[in-house]
Amino acid sequence: YTLVDRIGAGAMGVVYRAEDPALGRKVALKLLHKPDDALAKRLVQEAKSMAQVNHPNVVQVYDAGISDGSTFIAMELIKGGSLRAWQQEKRPIPEVVEAYIAAGRGLAAAHAAGIIHRDFKPDNCLVGTDGRVRVTDFGLASARPNEGSDETPEELELTNSGVVLGTPAYMAPEQFTGGNV
Repeated sequence: YTLVDRIGAGAMGVVYRAEDPALGRKVALKLLHKPDDALAKRLVQEAKSMAQVNHPNVVQVYDAGISDGSTFIAMELIKGGSLRAWQQEKRPIPEVVEAYIAAGRGLAAAHAAGIIHRDFKPDNCLVGTDGRVRVTDFGLASARPNEGSDETPEELELTNSGVVLGTPAYMAPEQFTGGNV
């Protein structure tokens, strides 16, 4: 991948607009801030979580791996901005509601694939210039517990038991208490 310019940053890494010379397309490339085995596992797991969901309201993942010591995810490049920025513009309430319904459809598709986002908020949704809403940033995702069990498969649970994760302003009450979300 060839980096073009920086388009955003979060707790885990930086997102760049990049070129995929092998396939001749533009991608969003998320790179870890620094080498860290635990974060690298989380980033690769984020890619695996997102790749399990094929839905128009979830950002597509194209590739993940390590190159020159940097862990990355290559994903669909969305021309637009966050749902938070989009809704700051004066819009009719039905339009805003429809955007959140679309995001909910993306979350429902993730849930159907057994993935719980655990950090859903307007900053983790992108609205393309085409108006389509897509859920992204599955960095805190976990697997839905198996029926009749409160255990989570180890390969999708990269946090310590009982640790509260998420953005407090957007967390469900049971998430604060470490309950099943």
